[in-house]
Amino acid sequence: MNKHFVALFSIAISLPIASSKAAEPGTIGLQVSQIYVEQQATHRGGLVVRRVDLASGAADAGLQPGDLILEVDGRNVEGHARKELLEWLNGPAGTAVQLTVISQGGKRGFTVRRKPYPPHLNSEHDPFRYQIPGDWTIDPRYTFPLPWAASLSYEGFGDVGFSSGFDDPDSAEYHSYFFLWGLDHQISLSSEELQKDLTTYYRGLSEQRGHNNQFAPDLSQIHVSLKPLPVTSLSIEGNSPQGFKGSFTIYDRRGQVIELNSEVIDTHCGNAGGTAVLFFVSREPRPSGFWNQLDAIKKSFACRGK
Repeated sequence: MNKHFVALFSIAISLPIASSKAAEPGTIGLQVSQIYVEQQATHRGGLVVRRVDLASGAADAGLQPGDLILEVDGRNVEGHARKELLEWLNGPAGTAVQLTVISQGGKRGFTVRRKPYPPHLNSEHDPFRYQIPGDWTIDPRYTFPLPWAASLSYEGFGDVGFSSGFDDPDSAEYHSYFFLWGLDHQISLSSEELQKDLTTYYRGLSEQRGHNNQFAPDLSQIHVSLKPLPVTSLSIEGNSPQGFKGSFTIYDRRGQVIELNSEVIDTHCGNAGGTAVLFFVSREPRPSGFWNQLDAIKKSFACRGK
């Protein structure tokens, strides 16, 4: 390895994280870290392969952990920022990217075909199943009491998935996401109870965001409004599902107050299955095309064994 490659940036890059409106987004199936180069003005060097996903285009091409990526489609990686490198590496499923790599066999070229992202699946031990688009970002599972809303008196867990454009204020997907509460007991929540709990949830989240991003939220700005959504509009398995729709007024990570549209489903699976509360959230109202992704998550939800 080049002697100038003396350390690694601490951040890992999962490649790629993007969405295409014209075609299904694709991934080459690598996780990499960027080399720190002392002699380079930006200190940004090549990309070291940390993991190769099974059945990915990178695995098919023969890339291995420890390989060093020097060029992407003939462009030198060194000196370029993470965001720019992701723009080079991402693309529609079915297309290919040319990589110049130093591997155990020396310097050579690889043609790597992008494949559709495999969906994110919830734990097989849950009493229900659902899937989230593979190009979304998934947080590790939280358990109640939630770190930012410890006063919520539930027992169970929370899952969160963020759209690929969640952090881009210029994207139609900005602050669009899905979260789920898997509660240990069967509960039928009213719109008033949900409004109260979500106000607590988002006030705590706003305080956490303010602390992490150096702003002071005015918690009186946090509002949640929900009304019943007719059960006949829900295509979901379970016992007596309830539906709600409305809006959340919250702080984003930049300290701006934004209004989000939301739909909520409260259902359970069997006598011992507890309760699943599903939240679908987007700055875009229906009939924005982004709701197709949220509706696909809803349609994927089912009780185990059905």
